Amino acid sequence: MSTAAKIGLGFLGLIMAWFLIGPTAVVLIQAWTMPEMSPQEFDEARLGQERSDAQRRVRESDDDAAKAVEGREPSRPDGSECTYRFSVAPQPGDGRLVYRFCFQDGELVQKKQVRTASGDA
Repeated sequence: MSTAAKIGLGFLGLIMAWFLIGPTAVVLIQAWTMPEMSPQEFDEARLGQERSDAQRRVRESDDDAAKAVEGREPSRPDGSECTYRFSVAPQPGDGRLVYRFCFQDGELVQKKQVRTASGDA
């Protein structure tokens, strides 16, 4: 087999791999970076869980979700830091559901569901 044929087959292999692996990679990246959270993910987070374990599900806080519930959320536990995520769960009427996770001394001490005002988010 000539060198040109080997190069052509190698290139064809790369293209086939891209079409087979590429869509899966895109779905995984979107799932990881998606700011919304499923009700199942919310339920799986347990009070008393170490922050590092809980953060695997909760991931980074969504600033838009935090702003959407500002002034509407219940008080935070004293000395806690909270993370906010929009829910993917459909909500009746206007507004959206935001999940709030509060951490203190390295563990999850509170998780709440807060509804945004109509027209927010």
